[in-house]
Amino acid sequence: MYITTKTNKHHNVLDQSIRPGEVRYTLDEAPAELGATVALYTADGGLCLRTDTVADFQYPRIRGNIVILSDTPEPIPASPTAAEIKAERSTAIKAACAAAITGGFDADVLGRGPLHYTLTEIQQRDLQTQYAAVQTGATEALWHDASRVTHEVYTAAQFTALFQTGYAYIISCKIRSDWLEQLANDLADADKLSEAAAVNWVMELPEDYQMQCDAQIAAMLGGGNA
Repeated sequence: MYITTKTNKHHNVLDQSIRPGEVRYTLDEAPAELGATVALYTADGGLCLRTDTVADFQYPRIRGNIVILSDTPEPIPASPTAAEIKAERSTAIKAACAAAITGGFDADVLGRGPLHYTLTEIQQRDLQTQYAAVQTGATEALWHDASRVTHEVYTAAQFTALFQTGYAYIISCKIRSDWLEQLANDLADADKLSEAAAVNWVMELPEDYQMQCDAQIAAMLGGGNA
């Protein structure tokens, strides 16, 4: 089936709901605007099944790809609670942190300028494994930056520097994530819900939070490597 609205263009109907006071058509592509009438036709033969006058409804509208002719207004969505905002921001911030870690870091350990190193979960485990081998006496390790597919030989010193830089990056990301989540929680608890909902990974932390974040990172990295 299909409908026509302001023009004779056919809009294919994927689903429909027709009841007293409301007609809904879910379409493959919504019309740009409603005309005076909305007519429903059969797909084969073009038999008109019904025609509705838009002005007969108090709240005709287009929502996404759905044409709605209704006497009932669109319900106003309930505002999220502080608890809901905190839970949603926690999930979003943790996901952004994981993506940032996976995206990786830049380091110059080979002496030919900064290279980019990704940190997938597998790479994080392999990095730990090879670092443990270096710590127990291995004189070299195989690794590669993001511009390469094949591995290169890193000396023990080069690989140690790479591991330490990656470790510092991971720690800094995780601590930043904690402080962003704390900021969102504090704002929500202070009933600043719109500000709490706007907390995101790329924003700058307020100065007092940033100072505490930096101090925690320094303390963690100063305590030795993993």
